[in-house]
Amino acid sequence: MKWPAPTGRRAVLLALLASALLAGLIAASGTLAPAQTAWHDQQARVLASRDGAPGVLVVDIDEASVEALRPQFGGWPPDRSLLALVAEYLLDIGARSVAIDVLLADPRDGDAALAATLARHRGRIVLAVSVAPQPPGDGEWLPPQSGTGGCGAQAWPGLLMPSPALMAASPVLGMVSMPTDDDGQLRALSLWHASTVRGVPALSLASLLAAEGLAPGALACAEGQARAGDHRWPVDAASRVRPRWPARGDSVALRSYLSVVQAARGELRDDELRRQVQGRSIVIGASAVLSDRVQTPLGPRWGPAALAQMQSALATGALFAPPRPALDAMWWLLALLPGAVALWRGMLRPHADLAWCAATVLALVLLDAAGVLWRAQLSNLLPVLVLPACLAALSHGHGRRVLRAERLQLERERAGAEAASRMKSEFLAHMSHEIRTPMNALLGSAELLAQTRLDERQGRHVALFQSAGASLMEILNDLLDLSKIEAGLLELHRQPFSLVELVASQTVLFEARASQKGLRLVTQFDPELPAVVNGDAPRLAQVLRNLLGNAVKFTHRGSVTLAVHRVADAPGLLRFEVRDTGIGIPADRQRTIFEAFTQADSGVARAYGGTGLGLTISSRLVALMGGRFGVESREGEGSCFHVELALPVSTDAPVAVWAPSTPEPHGAMQSSLRILLADDNPQNVLLVQAYLEGEGHRMDVVHDGAAAVERFASQPYDLVLMDVQMPGMDGYQATAALRALERRRGSAPVPVVALTANALPDDERRSLQAGCQAHLTKPFSRAQLRRVIARLTGADPQAGAGERPEVAAFADAPPPLPALAALPGFDLATALARMEGQVGLYLRVLHAARDAIGAWSGRFAAAQAAGDAAQALRLAHDLKSTGATLGATGLAAAAERLEAALRRGAAADASMLTDIEAQLQPLQSVLRDM
Repeated sequence: MKWPAPTGRRAVLLALLASALLAGLIAASGTLAPAQTAWHDQQARVLASRDGAPGVLVVDIDEASVEALRPQFGGWPPDRSLLALVAEYLLDIGARSVAIDVLLADPRDGDAALAATLARHRGRIVLAVSVAPQPPGDGEWLPPQSGTGGCGAQAWPGLLMPSPALMAASPVLGMVSMPTDDDGQLRALSLWHASTVRGVPALSLASLLAAEGLAPGALACAEGQARAGDHRWPVDAASRVRPRWPARGDSVALRSYLSVVQAARGELRDDELRRQVQGRSIVIGASAVLSDRVQTPLGPRWGPAALAQMQSALATGALFAPPRPALDAMWWLLALLPGAVALWRGMLRPHADLAWCAATVLALVLLDAAGVLWRAQLSNLLPVLVLPACLAALSHGHGRRVLRAERLQLERERAGAEAASRMKSEFLAHMSHEIRTPMNALLGSAELLAQTRLDERQGRHVALFQSAGASLMEILNDLLDLSKIEAGLLELHRQPFSLVELVASQTVLFEARASQKGLRLVTQFDPELPAVVNGDAPRLAQVLRNLLGNAVKFTHRGSVTLAVHRVADAPGLLRFEVRDTGIGIPADRQRTIFEAFTQADSGVARAYGGTGLGLTISSRLVALMGGRFGVESREGEGSCFHVELALPVSTDAPVAVWAPSTPEPHGAMQSSLRILLADDNPQNVLLVQAYLEGEGHRMDVVHDGAAAVERFASQPYDLVLMDVQMPGMDGYQATAALRALERRRGSAPVPVVALTANALPDDERRSLQAGCQAHLTKPFSRAQLRRVIARLTGADPQAGAGERPEVAAFADAPPPLPALAALPGFDLATALARMEGQVGLYLRVLHAARDAIGAWSGRFAAAQAAGDAAQALRLAHDLKSTGATLGATGLAAAAERLEAALRRGAAADASMLTDIEAQLQPLQSVLRDM
């Protein structure tokens, strides 16, 4: 049986009690003690002082001193009469106290001299006491010692005292033994040490008290504080202090014993020694024989140096304050804050509780760090941190348990709803064929009826029938598309396509409608866009049609702009923007417009009609293609819909699957051919594809000679259309390579047609010498291209083929044709005649060429600056070809003169560039207004 998860305040109380109990057990067990000690050690390293022991000088009885004094005073142990001389000399030249960190327990010959010095300087010389393995058997000679003033003491079984002769002089005593923690680290100093016989202060404390003229009995402890004279030291329950060790163990003032002996005996005058000794305490230690080392959190220390550093810490107050129960209690109360918040809230919320626990832990750590930095106050923080951590874990576990139950319930409900929705969508999707078939029959009958002889009244009825049927078909298509998307039956088909052609084929559909409303339909292309990309072109075209259709519908004046450009720092990511100056969308409706059957408001639906499915379908299609769909709009000012799609660059031939359906052209060729088109100029590719559209041919497109050879080697073709001027391997070299490949294979030569703007006899001769069977000069007409193909392949056109009528007047033509026709040096009628009067085709070519024309001057200047003669020649050739195709005869002639000069190896003459700019600028001005 599963117990239900507790909820509300009951769950909070249980989690809080469990957290507190667990944290208390961990704290009481000491599990975190090593981690807490390591945390304190790290704080000691951070706060380590840079000063060693400024008020203390260490005199080292080193091996060199022992050897130098051996002939006169003997070796180890040091002569005590000499120690007496040194101590008296140091006090005479200004030392405040002298501590001898050498055990003098055994009676020696010099004890009388040292005892006399002790008597003369009573209370200023400290002798070392150490731990004895056993307590002394006879303590009658030990004088009484004053009490500890309430301070706790470090207990020892016995004390190893100086010799009886020295003790008779009642010296000040100091303990040199320093107890360490279990890991061998010296972290705290016991101020008082005692055995069953007597007690003594630590040598560091005894030396400081002697320097300040205080007796050991001046030490007193109360309320976590030790006092001696003006000094106040924080102590723990055992009356220990925790020094802030210097960063370096050797950072103490040091003199050799030999130099001090020589100065004391008058063998040399050492002014530097006098300066060092003045006002300082002296510690006399030995490194010659004794292995006196102690381990601290900041590394090993030599014993006398450690004593000096601890005395300096006592003198300056450079101590850590030990953890205080009141402070720890405050930390525990603060750690309860997340639980108090959850209790006030009345429920556990995993994310909120985690945030509160994390904030509490951070606050505790920061407060602890602040206490250490500003007050050197230590605390037992780590066990406290267990409480919010446990609470966060329990809250998370409870939340997961509750969420799991809720998720299961939601999944059951959602599964039922999705099943019902899927049944509906599958029904509609499977009805697609049954719905479309009778509608196509009705619309087809209306079209046939419209071609018969009808009077005016009958014509109006048939036109109404066709218009209403087309609207109904559009609604049905939207509904069926949405149903397929919701049912998961819509499949994407990725294939290579031309960006320029796709955009041109969609914008041309709305030019007439935009012109009727007086709107400017503008297309903006990034010059660096790839020519061919890979993606689902029909679905992308559907999205662009929906956006352009809405923009034209809801815009009454101004412009509609379709812009395509790269997304910075995202290779392969393209952004399509449709901007208008229309009615805009209220801010509170910008999210709901992507819902099915939804428009900005009911007034829009009444005024403009429509189902409200266009944006829904578009957003779903973009999501299926892995892109992002968004909108920015201000009511009354216009809207900008944007689509971001990852469309990788493709080197395959583009497939024109997005072009709107057109009637089968008259005179279609009787046989289907497989054609390879090699051309790097997008508008030339667009023109050739449009000329052969509907002929039933299969065409592959490449953009340089090397790609043409590679494609020709891998697939069979009936015809090759080869542009002569291409980057890298040009058309002549590519044709020669094709012929060499055919000879190696022993295959029949495939017809190759040279496409070039070079019309001189030498140019045609060069094409034929390279292996081409025909030389077609740009610009060429559809009829010329079809005649060449028919001649080379034997695919004769059907009888009755005829040229489409030329366009002679442009007053009623869509913009920008009237403006182009009015330009000097512009023969629009001839250009349209070559395209058999297809205005839509001309506009598509114009769109494809617009960006290249706008950027030509900058690219040519860059090629000149880089010294790239081949690029400059190619740009001149492309400009000549583009101008001739569009009917810009003046521009084509100026570009031809520039190309001829560059072919001769001459530099571009300034007058030639001036002529080109004179032709370019009016054309660019018209194109900018498109």
